[in-house]
Amino acid sequence: LIEIVNNESSDDPHAILAQYFLKNFDRIGRLNVYDLAEECYTSRASIRRFCKSLGYENFVDIKNEFEEYIKESSHYYRNCTDSENYMQLLSSQIYEMTQQINRNIGLQIEEIVTVIHQSKQIVFLVSDIYTRQCTEFQKEMILSGKMTYVVNQQYINANILKQLSAEDLLITISVGGFFAKETLKLVEDLPACKMLLTSNGNEKFRESYDKVFYMSGEEAGRNRFVYHMFGIEYCLEIIYLEYYKRFLK
Repeated sequence: LIEIVNNESSDDPHAILAQYFLKNFDRIGRLNVYDLAEECYTSRASIRRFCKSLGYENFVDIKNEFEEYIKESSHYYRNCTDSENYMQLLSSQIYEMTQQINRNIGLQIEEIVTVIHQSKQIVFLVSDIYTRQCTEFQKEMILSGKMTYVVNQQYINANILKQLSAEDLLITISVGGFFAKETLKLVEDLPACKMLLTSNGNEKFRESYDKVFYMSGEEAGRNRFVYHMFGIEYCLEIIYLEYYKRFLK
């Protein structure tokens, strides 16, 4: 939604709906499609097309996602701010997250960097919220002599995806698993070696990817926001450091 607001003209129908969703985030669950159509001066068919463009079947599905996000978010931040020392609580959650990642990813990091080293080129497939972290990793890899690309949902039909071969590596980043589910059909048809970095234990992921790396030992749950905010950056940092130590030092 933020990506649409940032990149589309303010009078674009999708931008109008995206802005409305963001401004009314906490009351979307109480609205029905008729309310939305009336307040945004649009049709129910246009709303359904908009929801589909975001990866949802209809307005009800996106309402459910909003409600889940609000519930998890309020639970997480309420726990932090209700604590006598929320900075200490946050730091302990970050520490626990890094230890969990070290246990899960750390045990397989040699395999990850070996595949990266053997691949002709690397392509990250990510939702917009992780573009920045992957772009930083991309810069380091390119300067290290490994051509790396970042494809986010805005450029999902990028030519680089169509040109991938068995010699290449695709890495999908999807902490909560929604983006991975949304792009599953696209990934299944690609000939490259495919890796997924996630905290979602969906069985279909193991069927469609050559390797799935789990950031947490179980669904991120209450600490999901810690993984969203800091997890990917930490994972990519330890992967690059291991790559540097093994192949560049």
